[in-house]
Amino acid sequence: MTVITSTPYCRDSKKIMRFETFKLTDYPPSLLETFTDQTLEPGPSVTLKCVAQGNPLPQIIWTLDSGTIPENTRFRLGDYVRTGRDSTEVVSYVNITSVRPEDGGLYECEASNDVGKATHSARVNVFGPPFVRSMSNMSVVAGETLRLQCPVGGHPIETIKWEKDGVRLPLNHRQKVFPNGTLLVRNIEKASDSGPYKCSASNADGITAENSLHIKVIVRPLIEPFAFPKSLQTGQRFSVLCTVTEGDPPIRIQWIKDGLQSFLASAHDGVRSVVVTPFSTTLVFESLAPEHRGNYTCVASNAAGTMSHTAPMVIHGMA
Repeated sequence: MTVITSTPYCRDSKKIMRFETFKLTDYPPSLLETFTDQTLEPGPSVTLKCVAQGNPLPQIIWTLDSGTIPENTRFRLGDYVRTGRDSTEVVSYVNITSVRPEDGGLYECEASNDVGKATHSARVNVFGPPFVRSMSNMSVVAGETLRLQCPVGGHPIETIKWEKDGVRLPLNHRQKVFPNGTLLVRNIEKASDSGPYKCSASNADGITAENSLHIKVIVRPLIEPFAFPKSLQTGQRFSVLCTVTEGDPPIRIQWIKDGLQSFLASAHDGVRSVVVTPFSTTLVFESLAPEHRGNYTCVASNAAGTMSHTAPMVIHGMA
């Protein structure tokens, strides 16, 4: 960002405006003030505060056990800008009135701008029976790592466990349950890892709370490789098939030539794309011409991601 300032000075009894230009360097957020772990009795009010600086001025968001802050009248979120002699800071806070056992959990503030981000988290424990907040269903891409945090309130908690289809986890080397209630599933698979998951928390008195969510594992498209024959001639009819062998529907398939997505709508006469099935598309050339040579890419995309395959077309007998 470039800033122009004007400084008046006098010369020969005349006021002259002198303009100076300087540049303010963008830099990522840093947290100047944060909050600490605390264990409380039910009843009092609690304030959690984070103060951040950065350029551009950062935005601060709050989460509780990786989810949104509860929406009720006892929770109040706010922020304001504080300007000092040397810096401008964002002050963000969460006020909790009449704190309850179910308000306990891992609170996190994240300050972010276009350059980067900074985060801080600390746990608030409130004495009382176990409580497990509701969890939103999730979609996870096959092959990635699933991380689930059990949103537990109440204190003290003796055990936290996860189950899938009524069986306690972990079941294999890809799964791990940490003492803090976090479930980790590496290289997640659609066949074995999709389905309902339940988290339960218990105290020493045998009081248990639980809640569940459903995990949907989605698969990226996979394209069967194709190639153009080396013997193509001008005037010849030809077609090439792009088939998506894996991936969850709906799948969108499109053709690109030399990086141009709009080549089918341009002046390339005699070329059309024909949908064969929901998972395959044919590119048809009614009569090969010199302008048809180039690199052709089939792109398949769904909610899990995008896959592409490119092959060059060489045409002989060009004028």
